Amino acid sequence: MKKNISRILLLALACAMVSACGPAKLRTMVDEFNKQCPLSLGLAGTMDSATYNANTVAIYYTIPAEYIDLDMIRQNEQAFHDNMLITYANSQEESFKMLLDAIVNARANMDVVMNNTDGDSYTFHFTADELKANQPDSDGDIETYMKTFIESTRMQLPIEIGSGITFTDVTLDDKYFTYHYECDEDIIDMDILQDGFSNNREEVISNIDVTDPTMAQLLKKIKASNRGYAMIYTGKTSGKTATLTIESDEL
Repeated sequence: MKKNISRILLLALACAMVSACGPAKLRTMVDEFNKQCPLSLGLAGTMDSATYNANTVAIYYTIPAEYIDLDMIRQNEQAFHDNMLITYANSQEESFKMLLDAIVNARANMDVVMNNTDGDSYTFHFTADELKANQPDSDGDIETYMKTFIESTRMQLPIEIGSGITFTDVTLDDKYFTYHYECDEDIIDMDILQDGFSNNREEVISNIDVTDPTMAQLLKKIKASNRGYAMIYTGKTSGKTATLTIESDEL
């Protein structure tokens, strides 16, 4: 996503004004943020706009219905609430980071309104105290971020991603953060898949979508934890595996 440098500078100036003057200037920050919208979230949809009323900033999203089930979020609200707090505290999107800093400095609350493409809607509420408490970015927070990411991701699994591949699990150990997939062997030959990983490794790695904000943020946290990133594909019938590992210094 291309960033308009002049608008980023205006946003930074507005943020400084908020830090100095508190809630009275938060509306200016929200107005500047809206000039950046919509912000692409990759496969997760878009961040559409923000409003400021009654000491609460509301941020509106459009999420593809096939990407996330809002009923499933309702059934696991606290886990998603906690995961979103950590995700926001570690956001790599500059416009949003500046807005979040302004919200925290103004001691305001934040609502996150998720509208999916099927017409359903769900709202998370974050208090000023919660936002303030989740600002640091230490090694401990990296571990918490990844473990919470795994918990919320598992709630959505399995996910069929097409071409005979199903996303089944995500795990974390001392060496790797690993995505696990199951393969329909009527469609995928596991030996050919492994040969492809081995013989075209650099090309496969280069095709990882680092422009997706969620993936970019995740890879940054994995690298900061001195781990690598792995993908393990397992044949549903034979149990054969095809594995691609990316070491920490390659991320």
